[in-house]
Amino acid sequence: MCVKIDDLLLLQHAEFLSMYSQYCQLLPASENLRKEIREDHPWFLACRNRLGHKLPLGAYLLKPVQRITKYHLLLKDLVRNSEGCEGFNELVEALECMLVVLRCVNDGMHQLGITGYKV
Repeated sequence: MCVKIDDLLLLQHAEFLSMYSQYCQLLPASENLRKEIREDHPWFLACRNRLGHKLPLGAYLLKPVQRITKYHLLLKDLVRNSEGCEGFNELVEALECMLVVLRCVNDGMHQLGITGYKV
């Protein structure tokens, strides 16, 4: 069986979208659980010390959500400054895909907030 590159990229895009959407939708529940257990729980503290992390767990859990909103900004800058360069069309495609991912994540979060729908 021969897999075309476009099919592989589409599969990776779908996996990326699914992963980020699920992560963002589960973040409120994980935040509630983390607050219930508390940051000063011995297990959390032991993990934090073992890994040498300076920030509490909540800060690290929020990073992917903060980053998803910045990827498209980086891609927009790259597109704006790469016109006429090799790979320009791929950058435009990546930007379009990232905007779809961002829109789907936002839509999923709004749906969760409005209806209480759980994945």
